[in-house]
Amino acid sequence: MEDKNPINYSGYFGDRGLEERGINISAGMMKKQTAVLNRLADERSALAGSCGFSDNGKVSPEALIKEAAFRCESASEGLHLLAIQDSSEINYQ
Repeated sequence: MEDKNPINYSGYFGDRGLEERGINISAGMMKKQTAVLNRLADERSALAGSCGFSDNGKVSPEALIKEAAFRCESASEGLHLLAIQDSSEINYQ
């Protein structure tokens, strides 16, 4: 299924390089089905760039959430949605 609402960080960080890095990281997360930076990066330079993105003061969790919420809102416009919450706790001790 094609994504109708691609990731777009334009204007979220005030830096075109950060916006591109955010797009690349998000695309890698979807492609490789992981959020672990070491697993996302194919090369050491990509890992360094991802870590730099995460550590940059212009990148905030609020901006990332705002962009994701915008994509969800756009993708679900006009649809009926069912939201399910799982509050299970797993204790590995």
